[in-house]
Amino acid sequence: MCVYVNSHKKNIKEIKKIIFEQFERIQNLTTDELINAKNYIEGDFILSHEDTEDLAEEIAFCELCGNSDDFETYVHNIKQVTLEDVKKTAKKYLTKDYSEVIIKQIK
Repeated sequence: MCVYVNSHKKNIKEIKKIIFEQFERIQNLTTDELINAKNYIEGDFILSHEDTEDLAEEIAFCELCGNSDDFETYVHNIKQVTLEDVKKTAKKYLTKDYSEVIIKQIK
């Protein structure tokens, strides 16, 4: 998981605070919010692969990562995610113990 933020370095402390607050909010995620998120992911996935070039790139990427069949099962797999899955994963990984900040200064 990666959270990307583009900001002035003076804001880093506040940005980290906000990000971790959002991670904590996941523990209170509702079924309706999960359904909306899954519908968004599905719609975005379908729309972003309408172009044959984008479709080919995604299938090639899946193959490079291990298996192009993952492309075909992606939406199905998203639909199988439960509220408990999300909360359990968030509780385990979206914590300060698993987080790191990388700062890149742009001139």
